[in-house]
Amino acid sequence: MVDEITADVNTTLERLLITLGDADWAEGKDARRLFHGRGQCYPGLEWINVDHYGEFLLITLYRQAEQDWLQALVNGLEGRGLRPESLCVAVQHRYKHPGINSSSSVEVLRGKLPEKPYAIENGLSFELNLSGQQNTGFFLDMAPGRHWLAERAAGKRILNLFSYTCSFSVAALGAGAKQVVNLDMSKAALAQGQRNHQRNGLGLASGAIYLPHNLFKAWKRLSRYGGFDACIIDPPSRQPGSFVAERDYGRVLTQLPELLISGADVLVCLNAPGLSEVWLRDLVREYWPRAEYIARLRNREDFPESDPERNLKMLHYCWQG
Repeated sequence: MVDEITADVNTTLERLLITLGDADWAEGKDARRLFHGRGQCYPGLEWINVDHYGEFLLITLYRQAEQDWLQALVNGLEGRGLRPESLCVAVQHRYKHPGINSSSSVEVLRGKLPEKPYAIENGLSFELNLSGQQNTGFFLDMAPGRHWLAERAAGKRILNLFSYTCSFSVAALGAGAKQVVNLDMSKAALAQGQRNHQRNGLGLASGAIYLPHNLFKAWKRLSRYGGFDACIIDPPSRQPGSFVAERDYGRVLTQLPELLISGADVLVCLNAPGLSEVWLRDLVREYWPRAEYIARLRNREDFPESDPERNLKMLHYCWQG
């Protein structure tokens, strides 16, 4: 039995190394996913993702792996051309409960982790939080949405709901937006968002506004800024006590039209594997019938999914007010 388990572990390791073998480790490239096990396209490897952030690789584990296995992975990558020698390899243990062993939730396996780690996308820089949080504060799979917004941002006034660390705002203002109102309940996330603006030369005069409020108690406050040309809706799928998609998404759609100009572009997003595109489109049709569906944005190729309906949904609508 032990020999069978060892053989299975070795086979899993070899399959992962083969998939990663053609990766380009050069610094200065946009952040990207090198291996998306969570997409369930690689049987037996559903518990591991690997991302490249230029100066370091981040391996994210959703179940425990033996230390020998992790070191064998690093050794195998080096044998397949992992360069330069200074490139750091770190692992994040996502299966650990938040707050438990948080100081060791990110473990360095090779090199030295940058003092201020960041991601690069389209020439913009975004802070990464690796201090025991469940995510880094920057979602790679949302890149198509940021590109979509940047293409139509010039001179526009934009509403960024559930803004988190404000990556949409940075992308929009970096592309010439006139103003972006960022609303999120988390003051810590908005503080990271402010730092993201500052590190990209988008300071106080950039047009960014930060509102640390619960959306459902802030409609009147938002109405003071009304007349938005575009809006991003990117809520958590399930955050008990603040937002649950099945219960609350319709409430957002009902209130939104009062804040938009006629012809406003809206990106309706949802990252909930159990809720389909059809579910989301039906919801918009029920709660926001005068919104015109345009298209679903194409997902990143480095986030393959065995079932496309499990992938991130980014739906473009136009408000015909």
